[in-house]
Amino acid sequence: MSDVRQQSDPGLDAAPSFTPGRAGGVIAAIFMPVGLLIGWIIQFSALLARDFSGAGGDSDDVVLLVWFLVGAAVGAGIPLAVLIVTVRGVRRNPRFSRIALVASIIVLVFAVPSNLILLGFQIPQAIDEVVSKAQPPTAAETHFSNGSAAAELRELGDRTVEILGGDPSNSFSPNGLPVRALAEECTLENSKPGTSWRYSFAAELLVDADGAPLVAEGDDRLPTATDDLDGVRAYWESKGIASEADSASAAGNQFVAQADWLDTYSYARPGPDVILTTICLAD
Repeated sequence: MSDVRQQSDPGLDAAPSFTPGRAGGVIAAIFMPVGLLIGWIIQFSALLARDFSGAGGDSDDVVLLVWFLVGAAVGAGIPLAVLIVTVRGVRRNPRFSRIALVASIIVLVFAVPSNLILLGFQIPQAIDEVVSKAQPPTAAETHFSNGSAAAELRELGDRTVEILGGDPSNSFSPNGLPVRALAEECTLENSKPGTSWRYSFAAELLVDADGAPLVAEGDDRLPTATDDLDGVRAYWESKGIASEADSASAAGNQFVAQADWLDTYSYARPGPDVILTTICLAD
């Protein structure tokens, strides 16, 4: 009897089978793919928010990089941390569960390449943005350093219209507003906000104070219109503005104004039709 008891004692005293880290490994294996998906959603949402919010925001590329890093931390950082912890656990105890180890490797196979592509694309853009914002505005962007862009463009446009036989002071657009220089928000070369100005005078679109058209039906010129384009070119030259015939004009009577502070879409032709648009100017 004693022999039987002695043989059965080791079996009675043996500890039940147990794998350390199994429960945590299962939980990690379930949540790491979810984390990867959440990381991708964060990055994709940030990209959409930047693209659909319009340009000109402060540090758009830097902010986008931050969100990409947040997404990478969630999608790739967590499985990387699980991988490190699991490897350490296996080294301490060979019986440590490898469920989390395998799951983290599988998740990283998808997380690492996708985040390397995103970050590899975005980091240079963020650096370029930081460097660009550190630059001062160009000489052309500060052409009107005293803030007189609107007044000087209006004077230039009005005089051009007058040479071509128009009277801008008595001309109204169909919405009842005087035809003058209008401002529009824009972005300077250093990615900072600025303002562009556009002077517009189109004879065939004008009405008087009572709403009656200033141009007779079937015509595209004011009764007082002239063809003095030579006078316009001479006036522009006195203001430091070059001009050349617009090759796109079928009639050959349209001249483009050229200056470093003027946009390419600036011209004058009989009618008068005058469009003068500045580049983005520093405020």
